[in-house]
Amino acid sequence: MNFRNEKFIKKDTGRESFETPVGPMAIVSSLKIIENPKIPAKVDYIREDIHLKSRPAMVKLYESGYELSYIQGILSAGILGIKKNRKLVPTRWSITAVDETVNEHLKDQIGKFPQLSEIMMFSGEYLGNRFQVILIPGPYSFEMFEKWGSGSVWGEGDVAHEWEWINGRKEYADEIGGAYYAARLSASEFLHKIRRQASIVVLRRIGGEYHSPMGVWVIRETIRNILQGTPGKYTDRELLCRENKFIIENWVSLSNIWKLTLTQRYLWQF
Repeated sequence: MNFRNEKFIKKDTGRESFETPVGPMAIVSSLKIIENPKIPAKVDYIREDIHLKSRPAMVKLYESGYELSYIQGILSAGILGIKKNRKLVPTRWSITAVDETVNEHLKDQIGKFPQLSEIMMFSGEYLGNRFQVILIPGPYSFEMFEKWGSGSVWGEGDVAHEWEWINGRKEYADEIGGAYYAARLSASEFLHKIRRQASIVVLRRIGGEYHSPMGVWVIRETIRNILQGTPGKYTDRELLCRENKFIIENWVSLSNIWKLTLTQRYLWQF
């Protein structure tokens, strides 16, 4: 989209160091659009369906290959859902809403897949964010630990911990926030791709290199990239713990999923 005849009232002179970087900003008194925006046919079709609820609309767009960021922007603009319910959605809410909606869609399918036959662990980092993603044979469930280190944007902190078992969760993951939903979705996409289900544990440690918050896309895309790599594979838990140094040392003693998958028994085991 191109503009002309802009009349600036005030140009942006800088951003606060702890705000999410969004580029230069300015206040304008007038603006002319000289080119019509190009809307993909699929998006226009869904926009015109005033009886289609927003959740199935998001799933349709995701299955059609649209990026999550694109779907989040459309939801924010208030052009999805039943006509009388359409409204602008704050960006922060739209990001988590799309992550949650798509994850629920994938989860329904993952629950029908066979469980992993061995433990898998992936590791990697980006912009001072270090991750270890551990997939344990068991039912689909998710747990995340997060530790902000000295020198990071929020400074040294305690270990944050959120989790959900087979039936999911009802309350917002306050301790970790949007990063929880972004990480969970990336792990679910991987399980859906390999057609397996597992109990997922994500460890995240943030170092001093991460001096400005970049948004949850960092978590989502970093984990996506990590899961494209080659994992360590382990036949039992003792071997996993013996051969690895974890970025959150005491996660095993804090983990609910570790305990439940250790003691849980299933009908097929009898």
